[in-house]
Amino acid sequence: MTAVPPQDPLPHSNTQTLQLGASPQTATHAAILLHGRGGAPPSILIQLRNTFPIGLRARLCILAPAAQDRSWYPQRLADSSADNSWHLHGAIARVEREIRQLEACGIPRENIMLGGFSQGACVAAKFILTYPARYWGVFILSGAVPGLVGYVVKSAVAEADEELAAVDLHGTRVFVGCGDSDPLCHSRWADLTAGVIAKTGAIVDRRIYPGIGHVICDDERNVIRSWVGEMAS
Repeated sequence: MTAVPPQDPLPHSNTQTLQLGASPQTATHAAILLHGRGGAPPSILIQLRNTFPIGLRARLCILAPAAQDRSWYPQRLADSSADNSWHLHGAIARVEREIRQLEACGIPRENIMLGGFSQGACVAAKFILTYPARYWGVFILSGAVPGLVGYVVKSAVAEADEELAAVDLHGTRVFVGCGDSDPLCHSRWADLTAGVIAKTGAIVDRRIYPGIGHVICDDERNVIRSWVGEMAS
């Protein structure tokens, strides 16, 4: 593992969070949405605009934090440089800060949904391995676990299984979606990511979409919409 250099402040610590729906003080559930490289909070909200019915927003707090300089980490996903590690460390800390603020308002993690697209999906995947718990649901769209190659190599000698043995997602459902024509996230990465997360006590739903590129497709939106729809029952 690449050492994280001591720097201050953490990346992403001073950016804004876009909020929709109910306030944390009045909501019963929350969703944290993480945008991709080059995007911003409005971009992920637009991409998922039809997955959060207006009729349920009186009980749902939707948060979309912004990455510093529109990027959660500067290099490619497979890059293990200290710079990438430091930015990912900051991204994970930022998500945890959002969740702890929700918890302080009375929303438990089991009522918090977390997910993202592209780089945001990679951050979500890394986050749940760093802060395992039972969440409402986690979606990883066109992304993969940062450091995935390391997990795969360690699996050959069972080291990854030992490392993941301490990670328990307590039956959290995790959705992993990716197109087989995605030029930025190979579908094989999604397969491997689903395999890694399945070793952590999560219930994983992996779907690879024929002919789909680096986009969020309707089926992925339908999965998230079905989770949100549970609030109506």
